[in-house]
Amino acid sequence: MGIAVSGVIFDPPKEFDVSILNRAFALSLEKIEGKVYLLTNPKFDPRNKGDFIVHRGDRHICIMNSGVADDLLFTNDLTSYHVLSREFPAVDRMIFFCLYDSGGSYGYSAFADGELIRSKLYIVHEGHVESGIPLPAEGKWQPAILTAQEIIDEDFEDGDERRFFRHVTTGRLAPDTLVNSYIVDELLRAEYGWSPFDDDHPSKNEYYRAAEAEHLPVSSEPATTLGRQPEASSIRSFLRRLFR
Repeated sequence: MGIAVSGVIFDPPKEFDVSILNRAFALSLEKIEGKVYLLTNPKFDPRNKGDFIVHRGDRHICIMNSGVADDLLFTNDLTSYHVLSREFPAVDRMIFFCLYDSGGSYGYSAFADGELIRSKLYIVHEGHVESGIPLPAEGKWQPAILTAQEIIDEDFEDGDERRFFRHVTTGRLAPDTLVNSYIVDELLRAEYGWSPFDDDHPSKNEYYRAAEAEHLPVSSEPATTLGRQPEASSIRSFLRRLFR
């Protein structure tokens, strides 16, 4: 797939302007016009704390930046969620996500009504870390028993312990190391009609760089990941309202 991005997506508020991000995260973001972002030095990359991509859609606002998403996903630091909730009090659901082909980390954390209701993350060398009740998008991928031909196609060898999942509708196979990337893709498409894998509407992307930014890539392979078990009542409320 070839993607390396993390961020947060939520229902579009009545008013959204980059000045809100400046205030929320104590930044001074400057817009990079057109395709000039491809020529920036240092190279523009949303894995840098000072580089932001904002994608505006009819059903969503997506802010792609490692500084906004990675600490929440990988260390359970909820600062970004609380900051954005303060700025957008009418927004009652947010999904933080990461899709790092480069580091092999994929997953998401979903919030509703002030609570973390589901977290699912795959990290290289650690495996799957999750809490809360699985969302419907996850149920479409079930553990697979491979056919003889699929075993040949996947180049299995003696002692191979890889696990695979199969999509119940399409029949597509995905190894457990990648299945979260497909889940995130389907979840965001179902709820917001868009996914970072889409590249057919680049005109909706806005590129920003902090005037005084620390242009250091954030690691996509953190040493530890902490989880928080959501309250059952908030999970049930979220599922009834969001997926009815």
